[in-house]
Amino acid sequence: MFIDIVIPQNNEKAFISMAGKLGIQGLVFLYKSAPKDCKHSSGIYQRENGMFVAVINKVKVAFDAQTPDQFQEQGYLGVSFSTISGKGMKNAARNIRLCRKSKIKVVAASLATTPFGMRSAHDFSSLLVCLGMTPGDAKKALGELSEIIGATFK
Repeated sequence: MFIDIVIPQNNEKAFISMAGKLGIQGLVFLYKSAPKDCKHSSGIYQRENGMFVAVINKVKVAFDAQTPDQFQEQGYLGVSFSTISGKGMKNAARNIRLCRKSKIKVVAASLATTPFGMRSAHDFSSLLVCLGMTPGDAKKALGELSEIIGATFK
């Protein structure tokens, strides 16, 4: 089950609509602070030591991690379309290699701020394989977020 993480700006309905078109089974909305009356799965995000950290159900996922220590401390490495560019691609490939060696779990998400920044599960799988994962590990990474949020979408 592929669930994406997005950062809405009062455009939650547009994200839900786009998720249906892309075949995404669920969304987690990230906000700067916990929303009071959110009817959807949500989490918060923050910047820690120069990296983007998503906190979902008290689990931290480190995006933009520059060193192995940063994502090992969090427990999950996040790989995102929106954060990979230039040197980010090299860092992500290196981090994925290190995760495979040390059995750290990888989470794939778009972190899109607009619905058009979202990507399908197939796009993510292809990206992860290009970054050095096996197709089986890439598929596992796409389902990792559903494990974190538990039975919310089941």
